[in-house]
Amino acid sequence: RFWFCHPFYYTRYSDRLLQGEPDMNIQSNAQWMTIQVADIHTREVRQIVPSYQYLRIWAMGWSADNSQITFVAMKTPSLNYTFYRVNRDGGDFHELDCTLSSGGTDQMTNFMFAPGGERVAFTAKAGQTFNIFVLDLMDCNRTQISDGDPYDDLPVWSADGGQIAFLSGRDGQQDIYVMDVDGKHVSRVTHTPDNEILLSWSPDGCCLLYVSYPAGGGFTVYHYADLRDSSLHPLDPHLERAQSLPAWGP
Repeated sequence: RFWFCHPFYYTRYSDRLLQGEPDMNIQSNAQWMTIQVADIHTREVRQIVPSYQYLRIWAMGWSADNSQITFVAMKTPSLNYTFYRVNRDGGDFHELDCTLSSGGTDQMTNFMFAPGGERVAFTAKAGQTFNIFVLDLMDCNRTQISDGDPYDDLPVWSADGGQIAFLSGRDGQQDIYVMDVDGKHVSRVTHTPDNEILLSWSPDGCCLLYVSYPAGGGFTVYHYADLRDSSLHPLDPHLERAQSLPAWGP
């Protein structure tokens, strides 16, 4: 089974809801999102959260036994991020006692749930700097785990939940780094003049799949980084641009 976000547009209702919210730059058609679960064998599709509830669903994560989905969403244009949990059949839908509020100073983005869905990594902007935080949903404790300047961004969890790979410009060039989930033992994975975008961590934790965009233009190349010997390997040097988002198989 898999989950996906389904956008729904409803101009009249969204215009009424957004009235009086001048701080948010929203087009006349606001995007409403629901969560649906699809069974790839029976092709049954089930909507499991109410319609017209969420302007933005940022991220979702399965529980360890695949029986529940935890997700983070915005119900209004104000930058408040609330966490919810629901059974995959739509039952026991409830709000968790955990909400992140920007307070008008921070911008939060790129939420990524850890395996099991009990923690979430995300990027928060304070001033001109982006850093990575981890939120424990059990106690709603938020911990900053990176301090790169000008940015650390796009966190991706390892399959065992023990490490996080991320992009950083801390050394003057966008490269890929890996750190423990507590922010310790930071290591640089790529040292290239190109711009890398991190996509996927292999299930066994040995390799990172990413896309490289040449700084001077030219072909886009899929690579994988082998963390066991710090080697980088191009997968296909003949793509004019990335056609899709690849992911590791089991």
